[in-house]
Amino acid sequence: MSENLTRCAALCSFRRMPRMRLPHPETLVVIGGLLLIAVVFLSVSPRNPPGFYRDESSIAYNAATLAAHGRDEYGARFPMFIKSFGDYKSPVYVYLLAGVFTITGPSKEVARTFSAVLGLGAILTLFGLAFLATRKKLLSLAVALGAGLSPWIFEVTRLTFEVALEPLLIALLLLVLYRASAERWRPRAAIAVGVLLGLIAYTYQAGKVLAVLYALALAVFYGRRQLRGVAIAVGVFLTMLAALIPYNAKHPGGLTTRFNTVG
Repeated sequence: MSENLTRCAALCSFRRMPRMRLPHPETLVVIGGLLLIAVVFLSVSPRNPPGFYRDESSIAYNAATLAAHGRDEYGARFPMFIKSFGDYKSPVYVYLLAGVFTITGPSKEVARTFSAVLGLGAILTLFGLAFLATRKKLLSLAVALGAGLSPWIFEVTRLTFEVALEPLLIALLLLVLYRASAERWRPRAAIAVGVLLGLIAYTYQAGKVLAVLYALALAVFYGRRQLRGVAIAVGVFLTMLAALIPYNAKHPGGLTTRFNTVG
C-alpha cells in the first residue's frame, strides 16, 4: 500500500513539473545573427591582410617590451606616448595590448585577435544601445548586422592599430549618454562620460579632435538641461587632457607629428 502511495505521489509531482519553454523564434534569430557576427569578427587569418604592417609591428613590439620590462623600444619607462618610426603612438591601446601579452605572450596572432575582440565589443555595445532605445530585438539585430558586416569597422579591427579601440569607446559613450539622459545626470554617469571622452582623446591622434568636438556637442545639447552633469563631465575630460601640457613642453611636436604627416 505504501509503495503504491509513493508511486502515485511521484507521478503527481512529475505531472506538476512545468514544461520547458522553447525560446521564441525571434530570440533564436537574434542569437543566430549575433553568433554570425562573432564568427566573422573572431575569424582572424594571418593571410588577410597578408604580412604584418610596420605600424602593427611597432605597436606589438612596444606592447611586448612594456609587458616584459615596463619600457618602450627606446628604454623610456612607462611613457605617456610611445615613440616609434618618428611617430608617437597613442597609449591606451598599446598598454591594453601589453596587459594581454602578459597573459598570453607576444605574437601577431594575439595582437590581431585583440583588435577583433575590440571590434566585436563595439558591435555588441551598439546592439545593446539599439535595444535600450527601441526594445525591439530584430531592429537591434539589424543595427548590429549593419555595423558588424560593414567594411568600415571590420577592416579597422583586422589590424593591430590604436584606432581599433575607437569604435568601442564611441559606442560606450553613446550608451552611457543614452542611459544617463533618461533622468538627471548622476555624478557617476557624468564622470563616466568625462573618462570616456578622455580615453577617446588618448586612443588615437584624430581622437583628440573628435573628443573635443563631442565635449562641445554635450555643452550645446545638454548644457541647459544637465548643467551640473555636463560641468562634471567636461571637468573630468579637461583634467585628463591637462597632462598633455607638460608632455608637449618636454616633447615639442610629439602631439602634432601625425597631423603634420597626414595634413
